[in-house]
Order: sequence, then structure tokens, then C-alpha cells
Amino acid sequence: MAIRALTAAVLLTVCSLPAAQPAFDRSIIDRHRQVYDNSCVPSAFEIVLKLTGRVPAEYFELQDAWKNKSDGSGRDFDNVTIAGLTFHQLYAQPRRRGFPFAGLFAAIDAELDAGRYVITGLRSGKNMFHAWVIVGRLANGEYRAVSKSGADTIEVTNTRAIIRQMKGTDIVIYRPSPAATLTSGGDARR
Repeated sequence: MAIRALTAAVLLTVCSLPAAQPAFDRSIIDRHRQVYDNSCVPSAFEIVLKLTGRVPAEYFELQDAWKNKSDGSGRDFDNVTIAGLTFHQLYAQPRRRGFPFAGLFAAIDAELDAGRYVITGLRSGKNMFHAWVIVGRLANGEYRAVSKSGADTIEVTNTRAIIRQMKGTDIVIYRPSPAATLTSGGDARR
């Protein structure tokens, strides 16, 4: 009887663990910084490029080009290739009741399961948003997202709840560009 209870407890623990996820190196995030007050969008893209090993730690070209642009979003990077990754914006529709959360969360799960990060925007104040990188799924199904505020690394572990409260959000995913897939010495999944 005790063995059955132990086996059931082990199975429950194993079954509740998240599936494969991107390899996350917190030290890469900690070395990165958001250079300008309003450069969180390109900063998030730089984080992905750094986490995937596409650019060095001292790469800040996207933020330097953006500076303090205050009217940008993931749409500025839709179908843009940077350092061998082509980015695609998904779910760029109005936030509202009836937003397709099941599809959005399934898309995020699929990216994480494939070992890729996801860029998203989360509300940071009244009519204000901040760009984040979803780096993993927790055992409870929530998403862990990281970003920068200047040199400070910031993190949320209730990203799904925030997205639901906001009535939806867009995401940006990426794929290696065809030329990068052929020439890349790294992991083509990323």
C-alpha cells in the first residue's frame, strides 16, 4: 500500500513538471540593460538575440537605433530578420472580452516546448506597456517572464494571469532565417 502511494506521488510530481523549455541563463539577462527610458521593445529583442547566442553581450544596436521612441511595438519587428532570426508578430488584435486566450496560450506553450522564447507586452500602468521575454513555464502552468528596467532585472511569474486581466496581448515569435539555418553552427531550433 505504501509503495502504491509513493508511486502515485512520484507520477503526480513527474506529470506536473513542465515540458522541455528553452535553456535560460539568468546571467545573460543580468548583464543586459535597457539603455533608454522607452527602449523596452528593442531591449526585449536584444535579450532574445543574446539568449540564443546570436549577438554578444555588448550588443545594443536595436536600442541605439530606437532611442526613446514611444509609439512602437512588436509590429515594428514583424517579418524582420536580425542576426539570423526572423521575427513574427501574432495575436495583434484588440484586447477585449472574447480574446482567443486558448490559441494564444497554446502558441506560447508550443514555442516554449520547442525551446524558443516568446516576446510579449504586459501592462505597466494606465495606458502604458512594457516588453517582456517569456523564458519558461512553471509547474503550475504560469509563465515566467523577464525584462529590464535600466540595469535592474525584473521578473514576473504570473504572466498568464496578467494577460487575462489585460483581456489579451500580442506575442512575437521567431524562426531561424533560411540562410541562418544552413550556416548556423548553433541550435537551429532557436
